[in-house]
Amino acid sequence: MIGSMMNQKLAFVGDIHGDATRLRTALADSRLSGRRLVFLGDYVDRGPDSRNVIEQLLYWKGRRPDWTFLEGNHDAALRGLLDGTTPPASFIACGGAATVRSYVDKKPRSISAMLSAFPADHRDFLGSLESYCVAGDIVASHAGIPCDSAWSVINGIRVTNPWHLEKMGETRWHFVFGHYPQAHGRPYVTRRIACLDTGCGHGGPLTVLLSPEWQFLQF
Repeated sequence: MIGSMMNQKLAFVGDIHGDATRLRTALADSRLSGRRLVFLGDYVDRGPDSRNVIEQLLYWKGRRPDWTFLEGNHDAALRGLLDGTTPPASFIACGGAATVRSYVDKKPRSISAMLSAFPADHRDFLGSLESYCVAGDIVASHAGIPCDSAWSVINGIRVTNPWHLEKMGETRWHFVFGHYPQAHGRPYVTRRIACLDTGCGHGGPLTVLLSPEWQFLQF
């Protein structure tokens, strides 16, 4: 990905968490027209329609191969549930019950019923998600870059504390991520970092950051 998005207009889409309505509204907005989109992950859980969120993303993935879809920890947990590595109790504890309800429309709405009904193309989509991408001077990931590691060799960027990035000193890099819900539904944006998780799927708006403008939109 290095250099592949330099000098292009981009839009980074924050955590969606099953809010298919806000996602649809954002993708229909003319201010995103002509931009390459980077989705920061956490497409499922908490909100009411994770299935439809993945349907929308699959639609656009087939039509915009230049768009990038990153993996969030909730997406990884769902993928793990499908392949047997995520315990069902852990999946439910992270908001997975809402995902089960979106895939199973008849009682009993159980994990086993969801696994039986889970579409193959949705499974393939989850397996295709990337850990991070580099877009010009921007490093995008789901949850920031570990401050004690070189980002160029990280293959699974998720659980870490991105606020340490503010103590790294001067750097040409900008960092965009989600994962950490921000208070009052407003993203955390400084001149070098942007956290775009504003609670979408559990009462907050969906946030999109425009680049190179470094301005955000909310839906």
